[in-house]
Amino acid sequence: ISKEKERKMIKEVRFDIGCENLEKMLEFYKKLGAKEMSREDDFIALEIGNVKFALWKAEEDQQGVGLTFVSDDYEKEKALLKNEKTVIEEWEDCNMVLFEDPDTNAMSLLGE
Repeated sequence: ISKEKERKMIKEVRFDIGCENLEKMLEFYKKLGAKEMSREDDFIALEIGNVKFALWKAEEDQQGVGLTFVSDDYEKEKALLKNEKTVIEEWEDCNMVLFEDPDTNAMSLLGE
């Protein structure tokens, strides 16, 4: 009897920080040892202690820490979230949706 390999839905969990001043935040996290991985307009990807996270320019009501789940099958997971009616925002220019869990905690699903 062969065992079928179980598919992982989520391959990685990252966090992001919506902030007012990106450069000030970047300077702070670099002092803690964070390395800049990439940068686009108002978004900076960092890594520290083998953990990836991002800083992004946010309006006052969007500032704070959020979670991002990286999927190995983005289209399937997105369809599941849409079926559960938990998707609250979807972007056409990237593989990412914003969704809520049953307690209305907002987080992102990312396909890479």
